[in-house]
Amino acid sequence: MKKLLIVMITLLLLTSCSGQQQTFVNPDFPCPTENIVEQGQGYPIPVKQSEPGMGVKSVAELKEFCTRMKERFTVSGMTKTEAETIYKILSARSGENFPQFHNGCYGMPICDEEPFEMTKQVMIKKISASEYELFYYYIGCGINYFHMKVYIDQGVIQDYQNIEYWSERYPC
Repeated sequence: MKKLLIVMITLLLLTSCSGQQQTFVNPDFPCPTENIVEQGQGYPIPVKQSEPGMGVKSVAELKEFCTRMKERFTVSGMTKTEAETIYKILSARSGENFPQFHNGCYGMPICDEEPFEMTKQVMIKKISASEYELFYYYIGCGINYFHMKVYIDQGVIQDYQNIEYWSERYPC
């Protein structure tokens, strides 16, 4: 009787868990590239574009930033359905009083210009029902990496806050 009860509970748990949505896993994009060099050794060079500590930095500092961001965004805290909704909201607002998601080869010696791919270039982390963090990159005068907070209410971006911004910079 005890074994039957254990089997029934196990089946019940397996059945209830199978109906749950899958957890969203953020894309894994490369950062920084192996071509980045220290200042005075050519281009691209690592530059912190946000305060505090704005200015040219070491390659190690940029790599530390990227490692820190990838670790922070390992767990999204969302289902695939939630992530799809957030991607749609972000796509709808791109460029309208909100940072533009774009790629462009301006200022770069060699570049294959490809369209911005939201689901491959943006990582999302759910903080609360209305607050999300983003880590994304775009190409233009080098490769640019942003960490920001976005506040969403009823499917609309209400506000955003840039937290940290780095780049592998070419002179533009």
